[in-house]
Amino acid sequence: MPEDRVGRILERFRVSFGVEGEPVAAVESFLAGDNPFRNASLIADGAGNYVTMNVPIGTDCFRQVIEAGLKATPPGGGGMRSVA
Repeated sequence: MPEDRVGRILERFRVSFGVEGEPVAAVESFLAGDNPFRNASLIADGAGNYVTMNVPIGTDCFRQVIEAGLKATPPGGGGMRSVA
């Protein structure tokens, strides 16, 4: 499988923290009942490195990511096709 395709797939299932304080906000959201990791089981550092949270990319996570992509695509746009 081409490396760029693998990269696009990994990007669909990741959370990244770029701004200082974002990890704190993510934990606060989680404790408030909004799990920022429900659609992602990978954490990315922005330099192409990923770490798993020891949660496999399961059917429900996959479904949520695909549904979000389909909702963001206008009818007939075929946006999800370019993902992988």
